[in-house]
Amino acid sequence: MITSLIVLFSSLVWVSSAGSQSFPIPFSQLAPGDRRAAEEVMHAPTLSRRTGAVKFLSKKEVYEYLLDHPDVAAVAARALKAGEYQIKKAEGGSYWATDGKGVNGHFRVIYKSKNERIFFLDGAYYPGWLPSVPAKAIVALGFERKNNETEEYVENNVDATLKIDNSLVAFLAKLLYGIMGNLMEKRMNQVLVLAAKVSEKAYQDPEGLLRELATGTELSPQVLNELREKLYPR
Repeated sequence: MITSLIVLFSSLVWVSSAGSQSFPIPFSQLAPGDRRAAEEVMHAPTLSRRTGAVKFLSKKEVYEYLLDHPDVAAVAARALKAGEYQIKKAEGGSYWATDGKGVNGHFRVIYKSKNERIFFLDGAYYPGWLPSVPAKAIVALGFERKNNETEEYVENNVDATLKIDNSLVAFLAKLLYGIMGNLMEKRMNQVLVLAAKVSEKAYQDPEGLLRELATGTELSPQVLNELREKLYPR
């Protein structure tokens, strides 16, 4: 249940070893409402993890487009049979998402810079036969373009901090911190593998990706043209 929340929250942003938060949250640069939301999570977290550096083939411009249009990224993942997450635009620049297995919620970008995005996520797990388990998270994603003589890739680091708004579940998660932390790290790495499949398909076979997306009806011609422009920059 707890790992389901973590997996959804991580995958929403394309996404840790135990340790402190590596990316300092720029509280002073956040809008007042976003600052309060971030402080609530960061000052009393239930779990905190970080991935090591994970890199995969990708053009930074394409990666950033998918990162800033997670609804398009989710459609691409489903088209490639790499994931089943549903992500839809919501009010105020936020997105609604679900894993189809009882976890759903909203997320939004609260900080954006050249090589970093910080997301606030607010959701819950609905087991059906038990009360819902609400949770909030801050996910900080750092990414950097790198290349060698023949290839271009993006290197990623993800910090995720989760606060479970259920005292009993939060207590159990902290009690089993080692076990839950290892599961959290394992699932996050699985999500990064999903992100890699989409990014590398766009890098190695952009026309094939466009064909896969064009066969469905979820993306408008305008969105497909925007993606094409990123895949084939002039």
